[in-house]
Amino acid sequence: MNSLFSKNAVFLAVAIGSFSCQNDSLVNPVKPEGVANQATNGIIPDNLPKYTLIKDGPETVSYYPDGRLKRVIYGADIPGNTNERTDYTYEGTQSVRVATIYGNKVYNDEIFTLDANGRCFQYRAYTYPDGGATRQRYVYNSSYTYDNQGRLKTWTSFTPNVTLLYEYSYTVDGDLSKVVRHNGAVADEEFTFTYKLLEAPALLPDTYPLNAQLNFKWWGLLKDTYLGVFGTASSHLVKRIIRKNLITNQVEQDTKFTYVLNANGYVSTRTSTNALTGVVLDSKAYEYVSADTPPTF
Repeated sequence: MNSLFSKNAVFLAVAIGSFSCQNDSLVNPVKPEGVANQATNGIIPDNLPKYTLIKDGPETVSYYPDGRLKRVIYGADIPGNTNERTDYTYEGTQSVRVATIYGNKVYNDEIFTLDANGRCFQYRAYTYPDGGATRQRYVYNSSYTYDNQGRLKTWTSFTPNVTLLYEYSYTVDGDLSKVVRHNGAVADEEFTFTYKLLEAPALLPDTYPLNAQLNFKWWGLLKDTYLGVFGTASSHLVKRIIRKNLITNQVEQDTKFTYVLNANGYVSTRTSTNALTGVVLDSKAYEYVSADTPPTF
């Protein structure tokens, strides 16, 4: 578990999501066939953790009675709170609809279409400018593929003028090790993930995997932090992420993470530090409740 992704503060997501005006001519990837004996993260994980996340820094996370994700909101999830929130609704096991709402107005409408294993193979998003009633034809349009172990392999993002391809590779321990972005035929950006450091050589198990390591600050390498619909997650906590421009061969960001674990082995605090300057970027606290009684509010 690492930092969460703020949809309002991400400029890289525009490039990653690929803005397009082609609402009527979107790429439609073929729905993958189910693969037997693959370990994946579904909407409802096969083995629920002993505890369920309810607080992620200033954000409150709530669930439906069956354990599925319901809402993420800034501040307390109480009547009258009109802060930005993300609401999740489901069409059986076929898709997840995600609405970003502020001041009781919908600004973004996202659809995650799932395969037989509960993994997202297509993503589309629409915008409502200024929270208006008319959905714009501008969309984010992406497709995903997975390897034979159920791990995310590629993310392809389509626009009329360029195709962005993200390729994911893994360590022998099954942890994400690298993401390379291809802009057309050119590999132009690379993210590397480290789980052992000289000053902290022990692997730390991630007892509550999120997509957060791919969504730290503005990276936005996945479209949602909480939904477990992007294949098998890394099993260890990431300790360092380096973002490198492959055109200039320059490191553009180098971030280290340290963790405080509670008595049950769950992350209670995560601190991120700019490894280039030594400046602490942020420190986030996490709270949990028993997974047998997730909060429904």
